[in-house]
Amino acid sequence: MVQNKKTKPVKKQTKPAKKQTKPVKKQAKPVKEQTKLVKKQAKPVKEQTKPTKKQEKKQPAKPKKAAAQTKRRQTAKQREAQLLQEMAPLTSGRDMNQEEEFLQFATQVMIDAAALYDEPEFEDMLLEPADSLYTLLSMYGLFVPPPERLEQLSEEEQEDFTSEASIRALAEFVTPELQKDVLAALEQCRRRLEGEEHKDKLAQAAATEFLLRGDDRAEIWATCGLLHRMLESSLELAHQMEDEKDKVLALAQAIQPDIKDIYDLEEGTPAYEAFWTAVDNNPELADYVSSALDIQQDIGMSLYSDIDGDLAEELFDPDELSKFFEGLSEGLKAHGLLIEAPDQTPIMDTLDSVTRRAFAAEYLPQLVKTQFPPERFQELLKDLQEIGQEEQDFDIIIPRARALYATLSDPNIPYWENGALAHFLGNAAISHMSYRDEWDEDEDDEWEDEEGEWKDEEGEWEEEDEEQKDKGAEGAGQVENEA
Repeated sequence: MVQNKKTKPVKKQTKPAKKQTKPVKKQAKPVKEQTKLVKKQAKPVKEQTKPTKKQEKKQPAKPKKAAAQTKRRQTAKQREAQLLQEMAPLTSGRDMNQEEEFLQFATQVMIDAAALYDEPEFEDMLLEPADSLYTLLSMYGLFVPPPERLEQLSEEEQEDFTSEASIRALAEFVTPELQKDVLAALEQCRRRLEGEEHKDKLAQAAATEFLLRGDDRAEIWATCGLLHRMLESSLELAHQMEDEKDKVLALAQAIQPDIKDIYDLEEGTPAYEAFWTAVDNNPELADYVSSALDIQQDIGMSLYSDIDGDLAEELFDPDELSKFFEGLSEGLKAHGLLIEAPDQTPIMDTLDSVTRRAFAAEYLPQLVKTQFPPERFQELLKDLQEIGQEEQDFDIIIPRARALYATLSDPNIPYWENGALAHFLGNAAISHMSYRDEWDEDEDDEWEDEEGEWKDEEGEWEEEDEEQKDKGAEGAGQVENEA
């Protein structure tokens, strides 16, 4: 959601998953690398002006409603004509009805839209800082190999992975409210530029508004340079808050050196009190830390488990996931730990730091190696590679498969010691068990319904049989009377 720096931030509706590593400060790639999805955007100009299905009413509307609809259509047509006129310097000499020509035009407009963020109408537009940072972190965790593996890849591959994560992160913030705010700001910007006779800037603003109004899909909006500038500014503010948080955490570490992050603080200890006292003395930092904790706790494992669960359906037999889940459960019990519920926070985030590290370093690798021998792992790699090579519009499991393949194919790490594989298997297994329970409940309900319907059907047939008998008796009586 868009916020003004002077107002309280508004969070997006979908919360990100937690990731424990802090990103580098220059994560966002150049805007031109972030616009690769724009090729799947709107149709050429002549197709964009066709009425939508909602406008093609089968039933005649009531007079007042019809008048309002007519007025809206007229307004939309007038706006479109105005936009086409204002963006003419950018379309001159182009055949906008030719698809390839239009895609090249749209791609360049989305790239150049970044400059519009410097206009006064967008000066104070930001996303919620903590939400921006942790959403990007979660998307990096899903769609980008870890840093040590990423640096082994080519520059082009690195840009593909990181731009995918940035687009996916930004798409999480594209809501109807944000779209309304951005379009309103673009319209105000155009009016001002028209009065100031800045034809080049006016053409850019008009072309950007034209494209954004033509396709309201979040994935398309997330390729717009204007929104990427908005995300970058929000991340800069988030990094400032993270630096402040690190300074305060250092006070706690001076008291208790074994503290690694905020999650190691135990309530009631001197280190805990020192940290939160310092945080509370800085209202801006207090708001940020509170927001960050809420974001990470609220999301739990849902983002990872949903995506990994969908991908796992393409990779594993259900019995494999059930068996792995049983192994996880046994390991947790052996370490004195419990899973509260399959759909709650990720296993690795519910444990205290010391036990978590021991569990991850000792038990999980052995479990993975035992249940997924080398030949099965090679099959898994091959399947991931094949899925990652598929081309489907915005199918989220495809970039996830690409990132997993790049991560798990690292020759320098034995696959059973690769934490990404254990994490993926854990998410997939928990998602599988959760959905299996839901499926079992749904199946029972459906079975009961089917039995009910079958009984009804039998009842209907019985009634029909009685009716046939009655009719037969009547017919027999008539024959006797006639005889």
